[in-house]
Amino acid sequence: GASYAASPGANETYPDPFGTKLTDGLLAPTNEPSYMHDAFAGYVAGSGQNIILDLGQGQEKLYQFRVSYLDTQSAGIAPLGSVTVYISDDSKEWEKLGTADIPTSQPTRMAEAVLTLEHYVSARYVRFNIRGTNYWFFLDEISVIADVENIHSDATYLEAVKNAYQALGTVARPTSGESVDLTLNKTMISHGMSYEIIGRTEDRYPDDGKL
Repeated sequence: GASYAASPGANETYPDPFGTKLTDGLLAPTNEPSYMHDAFAGYVAGSGQNIILDLGQGQEKLYQFRVSYLDTQSAGIAPLGSVTVYISDDSKEWEKLGTADIPTSQPTRMAEAVLTLEHYVSARYVRFNIRGTNYWFFLDEISVIADVENIHSDATYLEAVKNAYQALGTVARPTSGESVDLTLNKTMISHGMSYEIIGRTEDRYPDDGKL
């Protein structure tokens, strides 16, 4: 995946030399996950993190934002406290989209904090403001979902979809504020994109590009 800048940086014990693991698509195991797994990045007790994801260019039809994390209450680790999502076109002026839903904690498992919008938005940058509690928290992946053509999809299928849209007269370019059509194909557009972390990472469990 693409590189990202972290401030103050990842733990040197578990380094992030390439800064790509938060968006590399390599997930921690769902069966008995352990905070020692290399897919995780650990964050110090009581800390907050601002993770700025660069989608490479302005993207349209964004509607879902996810943070995958370790859900456990052992070894001084706890689930996330809150996840607030913002978007921007220039990484300077930010618009708050809302707060993600965090599932009720269960014995050690993988979980996701998810914010799903009712209307599409457009942006190049997505900021995840992640807050912990008085314990450590461990992140696996951050994801942004949009209704866009998947360049890896079968060309015949895409041509059929295009023809269907033309027949319906719905080939106009979508704009922010349009209602989300959950029947359309979901595409993760955050995979492999760069991001920046603003906040402290626990030195023993660094974010070495794992999200």
